[in-house]
Amino acid sequence: MGKRFFYADPNLNPIFDRTKSSLMTTGFLLNLVLFLFSLYLCSSRAFLLKNWKAILYSVLFTGIFSTGVCVAFVRYQLIHYDFNQDTGFEIAGIPLAAVLLCFTVPFASIAIYQSLNQRYPDNSLDRYTLAFSNMLLGLCVAFVFFAYTMAYSVVTFMLLFLFLLFIEFRNKMRFMYRFYRTYGLIALSYFLVSMALGTINGAAYHVAHTVKFNLAGVPFENYVLLFVMVLFTIYLFEAFKSRNHGTA
Repeated sequence: MGKRFFYADPNLNPIFDRTKSSLMTTGFLLNLVLFLFSLYLCSSRAFLLKNWKAILYSVLFTGIFSTGVCVAFVRYQLIHYDFNQDTGFEIAGIPLAAVLLCFTVPFASIAIYQSLNQRYPDNSLDRYTLAFSNMLLGLCVAFVFFAYTMAYSVVTFMLLFLFLLFIEFRNKMRFMYRFYRTYGLIALSYFLVSMALGTINGAAYHVAHTVKFNLAGVPFENYVLLFVMVLFTIYLFEAFKSRNHGTA
C-alpha cells in the first residue's frame, strides 16, 4: 500500500491508508471533461426541452445528498483529504473538485443512461434484474453483519441496501436493467480513471473502517457509493420525468 500517516490528535491517532493522489487541477479537468461529455450525449434539443427539469432536479438532489455523505465521512474521520496536494479550495473540509464531482457524475449518469436507451431500447432483460438485486441485498446483509465494526463499510452497504430495497419493492417504475448497464459502464470508467490517475485530491481512508479490498487503488466501498449515487440519480430522473410527462 501507499504511505501511512497519523492524525495530530494523540487521543484519536487513527491510521489511514494513503492511496496514490493527484493534483486538484486534475480533479477540475475531470469535472470539465465529464460535463462537456455529458452535454455532447444530451445534445438532442427535444430531449433537453422535455426533460430539463427532471435532469436539473435529479442532479441537484443527488449532488446535495452525496456532498452531505462526504461531509459526514470527513466529520467522523473516515475520510481525510491531504490539502498539501491541491490548491486549497474546500467546502466543509472537502476539496472543491470533489464537491463538483458529486454533481457532474449524476449529470454524466443521466447522459449515459439516455444515450444507451436511445441506442439499445430493448428492455426485455429487465425481468431478470429482480433476482440479481435480491442477491445484492443478501450480500449487503452479509457485509453489514461481518464488517459491523467497520463504519465506512457499514454505512456504504446500508445505503445500498436501503436504496435497492425501496426501488425494487416499493417503486413501481421498472428501469433496473437499464440502470445496471449504465452503472457497469460508469464503474468500468471509474476503474480505468483510477488506474490512470489514482485517488483525486489526496483522499485517504481509515484503514480500520474498510474491508481492506482495493480496486485500482481505491476502496471497494467507493464502487458501492458510486452504485448508490447512480441509482439515486436514475430513480429521481425517471420519477421527475414521469411526473412532468416527459419521454426519453
